Amino acid sequence: MLPVVPMFHANAWGMTETSPVATVGSARSHLDGGTEDERADARARQGVPAPLVELRITDPDTGEELPWDDVATGELQAAGPWVARQYHRGEGEGQFTADGWLKTGDVAAVDRYGSVRLVDRTKDLVKSGGEWISSVELENELMAHPAVAEAAVIGVPHEKWSARWSLNGH
Repeated sequence: MLPVVPMFHANAWGMTETSPVATVGSARSHLDGGTEDERADARARQGVPAPLVELRITDPDTGEELPWDDVATGELQAAGPWVARQYHRGEGEGQFTADGWLKTGDVAAVDRYGSVRLVDRTKDLVKSGGEWISSVELENELMAHPAVAEAAVIGVPHEKWSARWSLNGH
């Protein structure tokens, strides 16, 4: 009889412009002996950069690079030998940084091991009072309350705060 070997489900992340895979999830030795919840959280991540792919997260306003502490969230940017540096005939203006990084449009946090956790899309962020707020994270917090079955969060213009929230839930 063969021994039972636990399987580790791995995720990956990429896009056409990254030809196509940029990260791959795999079992990580720092999780040996971890709880089932810790291992489940690791399986839900998008993984670490593939060889020769560089990733960074940046502040949407300043472009400043953010730390890999799994707390800071910013736009995920990619660079590498097979990552697109421009679009055909100059289409997609603004999709690349001045130093050649691809702006993916994804919002992510990266842990100290380089493992990416996608949290939102830049199109779904709303700036309110100088702070970028994720509509997805706010909806998830609302739906975590036992009295809320569904929620939708939409940013609406506001003179003082740039945007405020319009909440619709039941």
